[in-house]
Amino acid sequence: MHCWICKSEMPKIDTTLEALGAEFFVLGKLLLHGISAYKAYDRQRGYDLVCASNTGKSLTIQVKTLFWAKGNQFSFTNFESDFTVLVRQNRVDTGKRIADRNIPIEPQCFVIRTSDVKRMSTASKQKSRGHKLSMKPNELPMFEPYKDKWKVISANL
Repeated sequence: MHCWICKSEMPKIDTTLEALGAEFFVLGKLLLHGISAYKAYDRQRGYDLVCASNTGKSLTIQVKTLFWAKGNQFSFTNFESDFTVLVRQNRVDTGKRIADRNIPIEPQCFVIRTSDVKRMSTASKQKSRGHKLSMKPNELPMFEPYKDKWKVISANL
């Protein structure tokens, strides 16, 4: 990433802990909705969580996170999971207050079949960067039907 003012290379922000927090947040939501779910081992290609039924059926879930309240794009390198949960953490820059009262403090979760995510996303101009899924404020109504739809996961187990 480059600085828009001086065009110099900017260091990438390490968001490992925030991403892990989002995975555990989704895991907790699944458990609270009565869905047996487990955290996958680190670096498991294509998914972060596994859901299982009493009958032995299982589903995989990939968790994708936007950290900043003004963030608007999810990145994908594969579409191997059964479901994708998009999490908007709605954090603000350190030391700043939320000026827009319409931004909820609680993270928002959107539960979408991964095949639908693939259909909704666009390929990056650089092939090595995978696909992008935009979630700009004016596009939020498109995602509203997927908000907190945990039952779609239990219905497929």
